[in-house]
Amino acid sequence: SLGFLPADLPEDCTQPISRRDYARIALHFVAELQYNFHVGGAFFTEVYCQAKSRKSAAPFADAPEEELTQARSIGLIRGRSETEYDPDSGITRQEAALILRRAYAAYADPEALEAAPAA
Repeated sequence: SLGFLPADLPEDCTQPISRRDYARIALHFVAELQYNFHVGGAFFTEVYCQAKSRKSAAPFADAPEEELTQARSIGLIRGRSETEYDPDSGITRQEAALILRRAYAAYADPEALEAAPAA
């Protein structure tokens, strides 16, 4: 109802989710709710990276989609290696928690995260 879920995701949210789809949800959350940008073009990433003094990231070899490159550029996701993301694997609870933490830092107040570092 808030509009940050990609329209092409299945409506049944009780099924396991892939690393790709979870990253896309986090990206849409940050882009749409915090910055009022629609995900799809490079403009959001360029503006965000400039505001945060970050460099745009290179696409993963196994996941060249623009959304995953954007999620990587703004620090939401990391790969299994520098070149591989493993997008079709199921996401672990630890990976999901880290992405949520990074999304919170991007969306809200990064200083709040410093006050309570992850165990």
